[in-house]
Amino acid sequence: MKDLQLNTGMIELAIQGDKNRVLRFNPEDVEFQNALLAMLDHASKKMKEFEQSAKAHDLKFREMDPIEAMKEKIKIQRDIDVFIKSEIDEVFGKGTASMIFKEACPSAKSSSGQYIFMNFFEALLPIIQPEIQKRNQGIQKIIADHKRKAKK
Repeated sequence: MKDLQLNTGMIELAIQGDKNRVLRFNPEDVEFQNALLAMLDHASKKMKEFEQSAKAHDLKFREMDPIEAMKEKIKIQRDIDVFIKSEIDEVFGKGTASMIFKEACPSAKSSSGQYIFMNFFEALLPIIQPEIQKRNQGIQKIIADHKRKAKK
């Protein structure tokens, strides 16, 4: 049997250079783009809810038993991590978030002071944006070619 080699536009990114941790997606795929934008919109709204929970916790922190206060704070962070991981898995496929972050908590801060999940998106955007622009240029070319043919 022969193999059929098909270019699906998928790109592969090794996480931290680890060839066993590869993120695969087609940045030009409209469904991927829609899912990514929906995730970012949903995450923005959900993070506001988490911020409110954290602020409420901070207000009552002094009145709480220190151990209970710490447990509540950890629960909020775990809820954020579960949310972030589920959103990433929704866009990139089940298990992707665990592969990306390994043991790291996405809501933990990195040495730069930035949240780890934000570092992920900031590293991803420069890769995705040119691909989307390239797609848009291709679409504009198709439209222009179609208009030229329609005029003839």
